[in-house]
Amino acid sequence: MTLTIYTDGSSLGNPGRGGWAYLIVNDKDVIISEDSGHYNNVTNGRMEVLAFARGLVEGLSNPSATAINIYSDSQYVVNSVEKGWAENWVKTQQSSRPNFDLWKNIVTWLDYARKRNITLKVHWVKGHATNQYNNRVDELARKRASEL
Repeated sequence: MTLTIYTDGSSLGNPGRGGWAYLIVNDKDVIISEDSGHYNNVTNGRMEVLAFARGLVEGLSNPSATAINIYSDSQYVVNSVEKGWAENWVKTQQSSRPNFDLWKNIVTWLDYARKRNITLKVHWVKGHATNQYNNRVDELARKRASEL
């Protein structure tokens, strides 16, 4: 089964009150999972990465998943994964990198996906546009940030 995951992070102030969200859609275009949360005194970048990490873990936890497409409106997240930057940061132990703890976790899960032969592709989606799922996670992330 192919899963499609949408992720987004938000920060009211940078650093400030932050929120993250993801949702997972199955191959019948039905939302099968959705989650969000918030933290205080965080950057928007951290919330984007955390949303990606949480969505990835949830998607890979589905035993039926054979392929996963993850959409993010953060070019930082998309490029870090697709261009191998995150794996290089972890391999060379660049622990002073922002969000290194999250990237280290993500790289572990990317390795897990490869070992399970799960096809994983990360895509950039234009934020605040016409994609209903991206708009939904944006709304959830902003809502959670505003709850603090």
